[in-house]
Amino acid sequence: MVLTSYVFSHFARTVALLSLFLGLFVLAGQFFSTLYLLFALPPLLAAGYLFMLFSYTFLVAMGLSLPLAVANLVYTFKEKRAFHVLYTFGVSEKKVLKVLWAAVLLLSLAGAAASYAVNYQKISHLTKYLKFKFGEKVLLTVPERSFATFDGLTVYFEDRRGNRFQNILLQVGGDLAVARGARLLPYGLLELQNGHLFARQGDYWLLSEGRVYTLNLVGRYSYEPPQKKFLKETAFSAALFLSSAASLPLLFYAVLRRAESRFKALLWGAFFTLLQFVLAVFLKALV
Repeated sequence: MVLTSYVFSHFARTVALLSLFLGLFVLAGQFFSTLYLLFALPPLLAAGYLFMLFSYTFLVAMGLSLPLAVANLVYTFKEKRAFHVLYTFGVSEKKVLKVLWAAVLLLSLAGAAASYAVNYQKISHLTKYLKFKFGEKVLLTVPERSFATFDGLTVYFEDRRGNRFQNILLQVGGDLAVARGARLLPYGLLELQNGHLFARQGDYWLLSEGRVYTLNLVGRYSYEPPQKKFLKETAFSAALFLSSAASLPLLFYAVLRRAESRFKALLWGAFFTLLQFVLAVFLKALV
């Protein structure tokens, strides 16, 4: 009972710390890519959106952390000669393996089940909807006299008063537009006044001039349940967890027999993490 409590608590604590570190690291990259959207959202909605992003990254990070946590725990037992102490009480290494496998299996089943609810496709479609819903506010987060780029849109303007802009320059995709004035409308529509539009047609550039142009900055929103993509993402996350439980005996004895230092033990953990990631990608491609 003491062994089970120690293994479960030590293992769960290590997984939580590793998952938090890896999750925050991955989230940092996503945070900077969606920073403009977070500023455009109401505070509560931005906090909820950020929480969803972190939930997904934490879940994936937890799946990747399991082999590292196993390797760290096994080497800790080995370094402190805990196996020798356990032998004197009639507890073999196989008993430790069974307890550790139970801990891994518990987290693996929980993570695999959560993969259905915390799915990247849900976040992707939510992101698309929020960009559509609050896309007209994106330009309001850009400082005057500075260039800003987000989702294929580059913008610069000299002055802004509310939703009106003076001397504005935009690049949307491959097209370039300049105008003396502009007015931001709901749903990401930007009305240009007294402007010029440079558009590429094949190998040629076309210049058109007009009093009023209307550009759609965020595109149209449509929702179709991405069942196949949803299943692919679920299979990917579930495979990360379940492969950890399946490969545990190999990792356990690899660290126990081959790791002479904690660094080598963690290298074994990283190797098994890579293997389970490759397997998860392979199964995702098969679905």
